[in-house]
Amino acid sequence: MNTKNKNNLIKNHGFSLAEVIVAAGLLGVIALGGMKIIDFQTERTRDTSKNFQADNIMYDLMFVLRDRDSCYETFKDHNTSNASLSQIVRKELSGTVTPVLVKSKEYGSLENESGVGKVKIKDLKLGNVKLIQGNLRGTSLIVTFEKKGVGSAKEIETTRILPIKFIFDGAGTTLLRCVSENSNNLEDLCSALGGILDYSDNDLCKSISIKTFTAANSTAMGGTPGPRPYAIKADGAVDIFGKLTFNHSGGVPVIVENGVINNVTKLFVNGSAAADEVSATKYNHVSDQKEKKNIKVISEKEANRILSLRGVSFNWKNTGEKSLGLVAQEVQKQYPELVDQVGNGLAVQYANLIAPMLEVIKRQEKQIRENERELKKIERALASTAKGDKK
Repeated sequence: MNTKNKNNLIKNHGFSLAEVIVAAGLLGVIALGGMKIIDFQTERTRDTSKNFQADNIMYDLMFVLRDRDSCYETFKDHNTSNASLSQIVRKELSGTVTPVLVKSKEYGSLENESGVGKVKIKDLKLGNVKLIQGNLRGTSLIVTFEKKGVGSAKEIETTRILPIKFIFDGAGTTLLRCVSENSNNLEDLCSALGGILDYSDNDLCKSISIKTFTAANSTAMGGTPGPRPYAIKADGAVDIFGKLTFNHSGGVPVIVENGVINNVTKLFVNGSAAADEVSATKYNHVSDQKEKKNIKVISEKEANRILSLRGVSFNWKNTGEKSLGLVAQEVQKQYPELVDQVGNGLAVQYANLIAPMLEVIKRQEKQIRENERELKKIERALASTAKGDKK
């Protein structure tokens, strides 16, 4: 190549055409590599989001199936080994059944768009249903998710498993109900007490016997109490033979007679109860309107009687402990309906004193607001007078 042609290949800025071509090629390679990295990171983000979506669906599903009614509605006709399901449902309080998870439906971060976490429920089925004991069966709900990547060729399946327990009838053919996670905990507790949890009878822990001190074992355990033939038997109901006492020492601190367990209160005592001290995180007073009659607002005169009560400090005679409160005899003079005879003494319904206190506070607040309005009128009048004097 002569000198003239060689110089023609050199640009004004000093780069040859060959160098420019090489540089352009390198930039292309770098750009392509960057795009590949971005594409890889994007795909990883999608995959992570889809795994999160699948886990989130299973978490919601677990809470739905903890409800016995929802679990029963889902599996009542699909409870055999490898049974295929079309949906998981929730039974609402109204009695209606709502689909929660539907086979072949897509779920994702954007319900009607191609959200990065979108997954498809490819399959819903049970595993092998195995006998555990009696009429209790165990199996697993197998949920297969289809995670779509970029392009239809990038379909990946992932599976999640949720343990399920069923109670069948005596013949082992008809589903009676599902066993909740709470029942599993109850089974361990019942077993620790030497009992047997009867899943077919509302998860009752049966045949529990709690032995008390006898003359033989009390000495071995370092105690001296005599025989106490008390027992607790849980067999569909709680039967107490004799009396149930706590911290027995001469007197009887706690006696439950004709106790009733119901769906409102854990323990109902038919009568009154007395205690030296009660600790609780919450104390509820029955105050439902349907339990009351002759409801009327406390009169001003009746409410103001609370102003005559003294708040006093004192020491209890039996313990010497210092405390604050009211004197029952003084309260009785003003509000006799709030004082009760307990043994040889009087007791005050302190909480019910809120009613007259509230009415007094409301009337005081009303008076304060009226005084404030009058004060503002006076201030405006004084301000107007001051302006007139300056003129």
